[in-house]
Amino acid sequence: MIVILLKLLKTADVEMIVAVTGAIMSLTTEVDAKKTIVRENGMEIMKALLDHIDERVLVNVVQIMANCAEDYRARFMLQTSLPQVSCCFIHFHALFRNVHSPHCFSYHQQLNQFLEHSNEQLRETTRRAISVITWRP
Repeated sequence: MIVILLKLLKTADVEMIVAVTGAIMSLTTEVDAKKTIVRENGMEIMKALLDHIDERVLVNVVQIMANCAEDYRARFMLQTSLPQVSCCFIHFHALFRNVHSPHCFSYHQQLNQFLEHSNEQLRETTRRAISVITWRP
């Protein structure tokens, strides 16, 4: 089912994207769904959706990332290969150490907007996601 839902995200229909990301968000509470997302390159699809203009999509995508980050492979992918999340990690944990990456300044600004967004649900979801993504055993 996850594979079909990921394919549906290629549509331009905003309401469809909201519905599909909502379904994926619900499904990724299960371990098998997290594994499927990783295997089917779903984290890259979620990364691309971080640029979406609809707040409902953003909330769903950030929650999907948080759900999937409970799987060590997804967490590793998010920590190392997604500039948006990596820059958020840098900002969130090294703000006062003046650590900056030249590759992700614009992403840094984007995630700051999520952390300071007027949508409370997006702010809280982003904070929780950062906590899960940046967790290390």
